[in-house]
Amino acid sequence: VLKEIPSYGSSIFIGDTPVLAITYLDIDPLENKPHSQVVTESSAKLSQILADIREDRSFSTMSLAVLSSILATLVLSVIIWLILFLRNQLVGLFSTKAASVTKFFERIKRLDVQRIDTIARRTTKMIANLLIFLVVISWLAYVLKQFPYTRPWGDDVWYYIFKTLQSFSLAILRSLPNLFTIFVILLIAWFVTKLSTPLFRAAA
Repeated sequence: VLKEIPSYGSSIFIGDTPVLAITYLDIDPLENKPHSQVVTESSAKLSQILADIREDRSFSTMSLAVLSSILATLVLSVIIWLILFLRNQLVGLFSTKAASVTKFFERIKRLDVQRIDTIARRTTKMIANLLIFLVVISWLAYVLKQFPYTRPWGDDVWYYIFKTLQSFSLAILRSLPNLFTIFVILLIAWFVTKLSTPLFRAAA
């Protein structure tokens, strides 16, 4: 609803609720648009926004959002199953091959094959867990975007993740001087211990 206010401008109402006032002083003289045109365009934009909101909250749109979320959840389950399956296959392969190549590695250079196997299995599990985390975050962002009430959260999921990683990285960088100080103290303590132990043994 448009209401003209003499010598002031116009107000736009939704029902009995005022939502926007456009005064004559609000008009940008560089655009060369009359006040009535700006009011009409603003009213049309608000009408379009209301229509979009009603459409987003309609039964058909919400039903489609629910179905899309269910399908995304099924896809998520399949992807996680594949990641875990490949992880278990690789871990089993590492364990199987470790025993068969032990003698070969020992002939080349006395390597601890069991330790290599442990590192390989832990690295594989860590990569798998990271992939699962990324897939779950992607699924969460997609599902949140399907519903108008949670769409802002879906748009900001990755922003919060990157913001958290950035804060964590900056905290680590800020703590490096303290970590270096602790390292120096530990090094001095280790040196003093190595130096004093023979003296105490000799005294004993």
